[in-house]
Amino acid sequence: MIEIKSLTKTVREITITTNDNTVFGFLTTGAALTRWQTADGVNLVAAYQDHNDYMDPGMYLGTNVGPLSGRIENGQFDFLGKHYRMDDIHPHFLHSGKHGISFKNFDVEAKQESNGDHTVDFSLDYQHPVLPGNIKFRFRYSIHENQLRLTLSATSDKTCLCNLTNHSYFNLEGTFDQDLTNHTLEIQADKVVLVDEDILGREIIPVEKTIFDFQKSKDILSVATDPYLKNQASFGIDHYFVLKDERDYDVVLYSKKSKKRLTIKSTYPGITIYTTNYPKPKPLRSGKELCLHGAIAMEPHFQTNAINDDRFKNYILRLGDTYNHEIVYRLEENV
Repeated sequence: MIEIKSLTKTVREITITTNDNTVFGFLTTGAALTRWQTADGVNLVAAYQDHNDYMDPGMYLGTNVGPLSGRIENGQFDFLGKHYRMDDIHPHFLHSGKHGISFKNFDVEAKQESNGDHTVDFSLDYQHPVLPGNIKFRFRYSIHENQLRLTLSATSDKTCLCNLTNHSYFNLEGTFDQDLTNHTLEIQADKVVLVDEDILGREIIPVEKTIFDFQKSKDILSVATDPYLKNQASFGIDHYFVLKDERDYDVVLYSKKSKKRLTIKSTYPGITIYTTNYPKPKPLRSGKELCLHGAIAMEPHFQTNAINDDRFKNYILRLGDTYNHEIVYRLEENV
């Protein structure tokens, strides 16, 4: 069943209920994922109670971010012979600043396929006031049984920069006012990028024999609260993990309490893990607020400062090419 509700003249909320009584919710602001409620009533993703809070550049709950996700050092870079200095409220142009797509209202079309699956297609014609290119963004959420597939596509009339991801926050117990106790994490990454006082990626190190070694599943909270990280500006995990080229998945998140397991697989070379180290006091759908380390954001994308750092794969979208990446979320229950 598909329900589309108008919240304002332009903002719409899309609710999809599947045959097994799983409920997915989406918002046209930022083409955001706002609900993944399992049949037992557990909502896995954090969402604001008031849709107007999606216009606040604080948490980016469930929104897609771009055209440049993450931080770019000093908001400056050289591209195609031109120097760009982004004048924005964040000194490192976080998630493309005030003009990012997280705050844009997308067109939407939702439908049920003949096989019972559902698709939600979001589209946006976009031009940043400074960055080159008129970009056409096309995002598709495909729902198949216990799986949600997000396809992120873009084309441009000029060679430009593009680095997209989804910024959903997960708690597999649905208790976002409680921390990630009982949650474990596995990351198929053998390298991690350390960050400085501005949470900019610096040294690349092997994860082996460090607290960043999640190659085998282990407790999240003990790492996020480790004094080594608590004494840094990141105040927890807020790091880019370089994924293995040969892998069956990117990460596995598991709750020992709810017995739910979420596996994420993407086409990206790395993933940023963020353990809600700086929650904002905004009411969630439950009426409660997201607490410190109350959720985990897992954001597959290119290393965000790659335009200034040739150690990483770049995110140039050339004229005539199509940006096309996928993030697949698969949920298992009672495991």
